[in-house]
Order: sequence, then structure tokens, then C-alpha cells
Amino acid sequence: MSAGAEAGARILFLTGAEQRVDLADWERGLELTWRVWRERPEEDAAWSGEGTWFGEAGRMWSPAHLKGDWTEDGLQLGWIRRARKGGDSWAAGEPPHEVPEQYRVRISSSGAILRQEDVAGSSYLYPVDDQAADFPTGGEALVEVTQLGRDGEPGGWASLATTIPSP
Repeated sequence: MSAGAEAGARILFLTGAEQRVDLADWERGLELTWRVWRERPEEDAAWSGEGTWFGEAGRMWSPAHLKGDWTEDGLQLGWIRRARKGGDSWAAGEPPHEVPEQYRVRISSSGAILRQEDVAGSSYLYPVDDQAADFPTGGEALVEVTQLGRDGEPGGWASLATTIPSP
């Protein structure tokens, strides 16, 4: 803001009368015609344009604090769900979930997905037998976790790089 703006630049004044556009989930990804005006559609100050709504603001956030601990059974993964609404109220107990807790865990190496599982809680065991099948000689793995939204679409991904030992 200290750099200023070009001469003739428009200024948007927020008056408190602004409203959120009410779009349905089925409109996600469609090219829509948008028309904006001040009070009446016939005013000369109206603007029209094409744009696509991707619904990014409604996607689930990436899990936090993804970690892996080696046990005799395999790699035990754990993470913490991030709240999209309701957050931490600093009161006792966890805030309510806006959707049922469902996650997708993905194990990959060199860009190739080797294993993908959906889980209902905030942990996953990558068993020794599965590791041996996916990494017969050991190797570098990228572990990724995302929370699934109400529509089953993944949100942001959390990732953890690790070395799978040879069996």
C-alpha cells in the first residue's frame, strides 16, 4: 500500500452490504457468466465476465503434525486434523467435526504411487509386509495424507519423506 497505485486505478469500498455468492457444489468447475452491478442490472456501471469457480475455499485443510514412528509391526503414522470451522475454542474437548473424519494415505517413490488407502481415523500402520511388497530392496518413500471432504474430494496434502529399510 505504501507504493501507491497507478493514476486512474479503481478503489473498492466495502460497505458491509457485501454478500457471499451462493453456489451449489454441482457448479464447481463450470465456466459461469458473472454479472455485477451497483443496485439495478440496467445501470451502465454493470460488469459482465466469464469465470470458473473451483470451490478451493471449501476444501479440507491439510492434516497437521504428520509423523512416523518405526515399530516392530511397521511404520506407524499419525497426524492431527485441522478444523475448518469451530477451531480451538480453548475450552475442554475437541471442536465438532464439520464432516465425518476420513483420510487418504498415499505412499509413493520417484513419483509413482505404490499404495493408497482410505482410513477413518488420524493414524495408519504401514505394515512390514506391505513395505516389503512395495520396496523389495528398501528405498526412499514419500508418505502423504489428506483429509477427504463431504464430497469425497481430497483437501490439502501433508507429506513426510522417509527411508524404507530393506527387508
